Amino acid sequence: MFDTRKKAIIVVGLGYGDEGKGTIVDYLVRKRGAKEVVRFSGGHQAGHNVISPSGIWHCFVQFGSGTFVPGVRTYLSSQMFIEPEAILAENKFLINEGVGDSLDRMVVDLDAAIITPVHKMVCQMSELSRGQKKFGSCGMGVGETVRDKEKGLAITVRDIGNERVLRDKMEVLGRARFEIAKKLLQNNWTEEMQVTYDYFLNRWNIDELVRVYADFVTRITTFDSRKQNRFAGSLDNVVIFEGSQGMLLDPKYGFPPHITKTDLTFAAAQRLLPESKEFKVERLGVLRAFATRHGTGPFVTEDSELTSKLSDTYNITNNWQGGFRVGWFDLVASWYAIEASGGVDSLAITNLDRLASLERVKVCTSYEYVGKRLSDLDKYFVCNSFGKNRVRITAIKKSKARAGSKRQNQLTKFLFNCQPLEFVEFGRENGGTGKIDIQSFLGFLESEKGLAAPISILSLGPRSNDKVSRHSH
Repeated sequence: MFDTRKKAIIVVGLGYGDEGKGTIVDYLVRKRGAKEVVRFSGGHQAGHNVISPSGIWHCFVQFGSGTFVPGVRTYLSSQMFIEPEAILAENKFLINEGVGDSLDRMVVDLDAAIITPVHKMVCQMSELSRGQKKFGSCGMGVGETVRDKEKGLAITVRDIGNERVLRDKMEVLGRARFEIAKKLLQNNWTEEMQVTYDYFLNRWNIDELVRVYADFVTRITTFDSRKQNRFAGSLDNVVIFEGSQGMLLDPKYGFPPHITKTDLTFAAAQRLLPESKEFKVERLGVLRAFATRHGTGPFVTEDSELTSKLSDTYNITNNWQGGFRVGWFDLVASWYAIEASGGVDSLAITNLDRLASLERVKVCTSYEYVGKRLSDLDKYFVCNSFGKNRVRITAIKKSKARAGSKRQNQLTKFLFNCQPLEFVEFGRENGGTGKIDIQSFLGFLESEKGLAAPISILSLGPRSNDKVSRHSH
């Protein structure tokens, strides 16, 4: 029987971020006729690059990546961490790019938490204080705002409607955050730390911030999810949920301390849907055709030669994350990400066009543990001994522990002591004179020996018309 339910398509990255989620969302909005893109995790550290069919480029930060399509709304849910000044700045960019009604199409939940300048200050100063042991933070203050929200101290969009409450909360927040910042400065003084502190001291003007926040709420539509579920009885037949970052940075399943602070799983999006069976949920995982990581942390398949060959226009070295690293497709990490995310219905593979410059494509199917031999490796990995004192790892075991657990910290240390062991390789067609054998590569990924999931979308370039659907919906 034909399924008449509405569709909720959830797009989640399965790497360390930068998988190409934005271009996939833009494509799905156009192909499936969606009228709303829901942002359900993260904050304004997102950088989802989209090029319109006419060639206009925009890096979507807080607006949904379907904003180039006329009439498509952005909904910033109660799980989002927003920066009103950054939204207003992004809106100006969109106006210059010919999209003049972006704010008119933005809906913000009243319980969305607000990232303030003092959250950014403590975030940046904390990262600077770590010296050579940086976590790879983007310096945007999202993690600090998450901590305040967990304690019930965060400022929300709802608070902007009551100036007295807003000012009181900002006074308390400012005192607490500057106390932390002063201690960081005292214990870890550098000129850069001092400059950072002084900059945010000048930025912390409560009168001006109250004015900006008040202006912001007059220019958007707000929604109160405490009173009703936004999607219950929705007239939209298709809604796209746009994830942030990637599952290997998830606070519970990622590898601390190189993680984010917001839930990146499919379940995080599904929490926003009504409890009824009104929507059919499609879980779409996004992966590049090769592995990437921007910032510090374990990255088993990293390859310096590949990093040089596959440099990224939109991901360059910066003061916070550091360099953009590239490696071969990592079957072990990708399978773990799929399991940790809750499982996928299908996959989108992006950046396939970038493979054309290579002589061969490799998929890493196992690691070798090269650290000090320990008896409890099997608590963390599916592994076996081979040869003399050698350990092969074929899978990472999913943890049931809480976020930031000692177990995940230990897993991080183990991964730093792993290196690629076995690969499956795909060369060029016609005896090496043709193009890369993409079909065999994709067939392997879909197989039981690969990721055992259908690949529904191929991305052969940055625009929506560079995408190919392989399975009907």
